[in-house]
Amino acid sequence: MFLQSRNLRDLTAAFPEIAEAAVALGEDVVIDGEAVIHIEGRLDFGALQRRTNRRPRTVAELARQQPAHLISGVRAGSREPTGDRESAFQQVDRPLVALHSLV
Repeated sequence: MFLQSRNLRDLTAAFPEIAEAAVALGEDVVIDGEAVIHIEGRLDFGALQRRTNRRPRTVAELARQQPAHLISGVRAGSREPTGDRESAFQQVDRPLVALHSLV
């Protein structure tokens, strides 16, 4: 399981709460979405940026204080990484009703 940015950067360590939720689905999935952090009634892009390039202990503390959520549609399919989002979604074979587990 890994989280990847749109420019193919691995973000798994920066958002452990999203990675753990995805693993808990128990399915092979391709998830296309946006990570968000909601603070005081607003989405906070700066809080997302503060998660990257941090030590694990710092990320864990930030995850407790300001948890990230994934806004997405989810479909079961290939778990092979791909740089082409359209190709990834051409591999899907059936809907997976588990979005509530991630948000």
